[in-house]
Amino acid sequence: MADYLDIDDLLSKYEKDKSNGAVKDIPALPIEDIVQIEKAIIDLEKEYFSTIKKVHIGKLEEFNIYLVDGDVIKKELEMDFCEGGNPFRYPEFVPDNELWIDMSIHTPDIKFILLHEFVESKLMSKLNMKYDPAHTHANAAEKNFRKKFTIE
Repeated sequence: MADYLDIDDLLSKYEKDKSNGAVKDIPALPIEDIVQIEKAIIDLEKEYFSTIKKVHIGKLEEFNIYLVDGDVIKKELEMDFCEGGNPFRYPEFVPDNELWIDMSIHTPDIKFILLHEFVESKLMSKLNMKYDPAHTHANAAEKNFRKKFTIE
């Protein structure tokens, strides 16, 4: 097996087979190729993780709080990363005992996102709650917290 999977070669073969009428749909990749792709993705993830800009801004109970470059995270690790993250939502790349806030968040909103990530983390870690219900509760807590700071 080669050291890497040549995607261009694979696509070229597919296009050639398709033009000859040999295939009607995209062929299944052999399991060896899928495993190779998975390993390559994990290696890329590790490489990009080390380039993520993190700025430590404080601590809340057991969690170190970091502002992070959300654009890099969305581009390289998880396109659904939105405003913040925690190790229970993103165990693949947020280290234990860290809460991440996207540094592009408007500064007055950081406290709201931090509360959201903190509540979500506690519910998932202490109550073994799944992400969706924990996220719903964290949204409610964030909404109530925001109301306290709304000028009427």
